[in-house]
Amino acid sequence: MKISKEIRVLKVPQKFPGDQKEYKLIQLENELKVLLIKQKSGKDCGRNSKLKQNLAAVALCVSSGCFDDPQEVQGLSHFLEHMIFMGSEKYPKENEFDQFVSAHGGFDNAYTEHEYTLFHFDIIEKHLAGALDRFSQFFVSPLMSFESMDREMEAVESEFQCNSSDDDVRLQQIFCSMVKDNQPASKFIWGNFETLKYGIKREKLSQKLHEFRKQNYVANRMFLCIQSSVDMNRLERTIVKCFKDIPKSIQNIESVSVFNEFEVFKSEFSEKAFFVQSNGEKCKLLMTFLYPALEGKEIKFLDYLASLIHSEESGSLSDVFIENHLALRVKTRIGNQSFESNFMFTLFSIEINLTTKGFEQLEEVLNEIFAFLLLIKTTSINEHRTRYNEFVKIKNLLSKNRREKSALVNVQELAVNMKFFDDENVVIGNEICGEFNEKVLQNFIDRLNERKFNIMILSDKISNTEKREKWFGTRYSAVDLPKYVLKLWNERWLHVGFVLPKPNNYICENFELFESSCEDESSAYPRRIFHNDACQCFHLLDNKFKLPLGFIYVYLMSEITESTVQNLNMTSIYSMCVKNFLSKELYPATIAGYNYKLHSVDDGLVLRTNGFNAKLPSIVDIITKTMNTFLNLIDLSVFETFKRELKKNFNNCLADENLLNDDYRLSFINSNHRSFQERLDNIDLIDFKDFTTFCENFLKSLKAKILIQGNFTESNAISITQMIIGNLNIKENKEAKMKKKNLSDILRVPIGSSYLKIQSSRQHNNNSLLKNYYQIGKATIQKECIAETLVGMMYEPLFDALRSHEQLGYGVACTLRKNSGIIGITITVEYQENRHSSEIVDKKIEEFLNKFYKIFLSMSDKEFSSVKSSLTSIKLVNDTDLEQEVVRNWNEIRIDENIFDRNELEAFEIEKLTKKEIEEFYFKTFLSIQSVRKLSVQVIHRENCKVYDKIEE
Repeated sequence: MKISKEIRVLKVPQKFPGDQKEYKLIQLENELKVLLIKQKSGKDCGRNSKLKQNLAAVALCVSSGCFDDPQEVQGLSHFLEHMIFMGSEKYPKENEFDQFVSAHGGFDNAYTEHEYTLFHFDIIEKHLAGALDRFSQFFVSPLMSFESMDREMEAVESEFQCNSSDDDVRLQQIFCSMVKDNQPASKFIWGNFETLKYGIKREKLSQKLHEFRKQNYVANRMFLCIQSSVDMNRLERTIVKCFKDIPKSIQNIESVSVFNEFEVFKSEFSEKAFFVQSNGEKCKLLMTFLYPALEGKEIKFLDYLASLIHSEESGSLSDVFIENHLALRVKTRIGNQSFESNFMFTLFSIEINLTTKGFEQLEEVLNEIFAFLLLIKTTSINEHRTRYNEFVKIKNLLSKNRREKSALVNVQELAVNMKFFDDENVVIGNEICGEFNEKVLQNFIDRLNERKFNIMILSDKISNTEKREKWFGTRYSAVDLPKYVLKLWNERWLHVGFVLPKPNNYICENFELFESSCEDESSAYPRRIFHNDACQCFHLLDNKFKLPLGFIYVYLMSEITESTVQNLNMTSIYSMCVKNFLSKELYPATIAGYNYKLHSVDDGLVLRTNGFNAKLPSIVDIITKTMNTFLNLIDLSVFETFKRELKKNFNNCLADENLLNDDYRLSFINSNHRSFQERLDNIDLIDFKDFTTFCENFLKSLKAKILIQGNFTESNAISITQMIIGNLNIKENKEAKMKKKNLSDILRVPIGSSYLKIQSSRQHNNNSLLKNYYQIGKATIQKECIAETLVGMMYEPLFDALRSHEQLGYGVACTLRKNSGIIGITITVEYQENRHSSEIVDKKIEEFLNKFYKIFLSMSDKEFSSVKSSLTSIKLVNDTDLEQEVVRNWNEIRIDENIFDRNELEAFEIEKLTKKEIEEFYFKTFLSIQSVRKLSVQVIHRENCKVYDKIEE
């Protein structure tokens, strides 16, 4: 095959400094553009490289999305995205592609955006050619039969119902209602029974679906991106063979009209104030500004302005709000290739998380926001130039030392970039910062200071609403903008307390890379370099990724925390307050590439930090010193603020079907688990005196486990460990050694089937969630491997049976669970109780388990060997980012097992598994009435739930 006549080689894209991947951009005869990315093979990737495997990843972006939906069939693009997977002429079996990808260690999915639709998958590299052949046929000759259409319509309806409680989705639809009716942005993008079943005849829908595909799913509206270590010439031949038959359109379908953004929206966008009833316990103020459609470099100027507004430093908007207890956080949101940013307009939003006081004093909150926007306007352009140049310096620094993304994430981003950026910039497009442009920045600042913004309040406290949004039923009011708002805007003045951010002292200047100086430092796995009765530290110098980055993770354990539910709550309040005190000082560090997270767990706290290794220890120094001097900073008002916030968090957890389901399962199997309801009931009993006494005792009781990994030498790691011990005053106590988790805390699920039914607290919501948990027992590497093999084999057939054919619900999955050394398998179905009862869903799961057992028994030795080979390959997939390795090592340290070569051991164990072992394990876990330990936890929509006071067996 003469490739040269069938492809045209385009300009090689620019890439980031330090990016070792190769790029090649080509175009087929049918005008399909393809970006090839050659990554290192597993054998080139450092430690244990002979064992390592690679995942190849593929993404195809179709330049057609919801904006193209016909007015009479809204949601058609989303429906087509579902239907395209339903078999092809060459591979008519509906789940052929899903089955192939799943059987060979991969994952596939798709999503519909407003201006494009994206399909993506990854797979063990040696099976890439077979996957591409099956994948390409969806776009050459998809079937999209009547039968598939009827069933997949159910899935679209279920997906719509599952998202009907999401406040972000609901708010976006209210913004859609502000758009003029003849504009693409006014459409309902999800699709449901009303638009796809009741609003159009079946035959007409099928006709529209096929016409829409032929018009829009054409080669010259497609962008394909493939990342692998396969030879590029060989891959080119495969691409031509698979994708050359996708037809192209002869129409000039990429022409785009020029829009005036103010002509898109109705006048009510800026003339009304919107009060929206939230689904959970929350309270937010959103101010949204309208900008024209922006290109990549232009949007960086908006990013710069956002960095001024959401700063948390002293003198910032956030600082003033927190000091006056008006709000807990200020965020900004800039549209990025979605409803918020498209060829017609760009939306820029300021989002304020209000306290109860802030909600009651909206006038004061708006007054502060208006004053801060005025500060930005009155700041000299030269000052802005200096700050913008520092902003660009940081962006360039982060790009130069960027961590590698997974292949699957990378191809998705770049396939979309191919639509929006010219050939030369498809790789670096989103990261490009233009030089300072006074005219552009001044225009953006002026827009922020025009009275053309939208005001929206989202709160569960809003009750008097006269409107109900058509599609999601969101209750809201749209009232004339209050006169006090106009008065505040017209009479705003500069507030003395406000200042723009100072020069950033956390910008890293030292990028020296350390090499192993001894055999111990060249180890493939962490070594314990410090150990006493109160603290142990593990260290690993990175010799693989070779970036000036580091990770410092600290697990702070306290028997005081786990002794009572009140102490657990006070540990949570303590962590929230500490983070509040840290925000002023460490916010500039987060801008300069450092990250820190501090959160409470059942037996203490976990601190995770990462960033440039040169300054990361100083950040950990600040955090741990603040933790120890906490009592000098705390006062009653701060305590009460975060006590209320914790209470709100638990109320929201109780309204979340997924979190609530897991909470009840853990309460049933773990005698020490503190449920959301138990913790919520306790919060009001905590007073400030109790809290300060607790903090004193808590800080005296700490023991620590530490992982220091990345560009740190062993001597660096010892110094950091000693600093942490000194700052937190961690002392040895021979009588109180670190204790391991006690397996006696885990309760055995009774033999047979136990049912726990919980009434959902959400109103106006049909969503229910059923999780059947099959307890296995104490974890061993062999048992985990058998269970993981079963999950791998069951996942796709389960989805095909319960989701694709039975259409029980949108979300169907099976998962291996491990809690305190006990493993089990969970089968999950998200469904609507008004369409399927929990009894039916549970029955269908059991029918599947019986059917799959027969399927497994009929599996040939060759098929079983192929399953094991794929699972082994998954275990040995090469890490693309240091953090993947760090997280895996950290999990071993947290659970006290320290089996850092677990993946290699499990790969070896899987190779040894026999079909007989799997068969016996499956029968004992799922089918035998003498051994099955099943717990079915069902969170059921309130109108359909019969209340059960105790477990049914």
